[in-house]
Amino acid sequence: MIERNGRLAAEVFAALPSVEFAARESLASEPLHPVTYDDLVLGTPSILAAGNADRRPTGSWRVERPEIDLEHCTRCGLCCLRCPDGAIALDDEGYPVIDYDHCKGCMICWQQCPVGAIDREREVRAW
Repeated sequence: MIERNGRLAAEVFAALPSVEFAARESLASEPLHPVTYDDLVLGTPSILAAGNADRRPTGSWRVERPEIDLEHCTRCGLCCLRCPDGAIALDDEGYPVIDYDHCKGCMICWQQCPVGAIDREREVRAW
């Protein structure tokens, strides 16, 4: 049965017309799609001019809030990079600063901190 299916597949393949593609000379030296890169600010999750996000404080959604212990912080920036809302920025010295008006309390920053410099605090006054 396997040999029969192999012969049949070879017959079907041989019956197919061959198609050849030739590149046009004008496109041969040009890239098909130019690759561009965003600068560092646009490539990170930052609220720059994202519609009405700056006018809609979402901090009242959280039950827990992250608190950063600056004495233990190594300024690695992982909390800033991993924040899905862009609610964490780095100050001039490289320390993270949380925008509590937009922090929803997902605590991804707490999970990502390699040295445990972020604590989970129960939110008592977000609303």
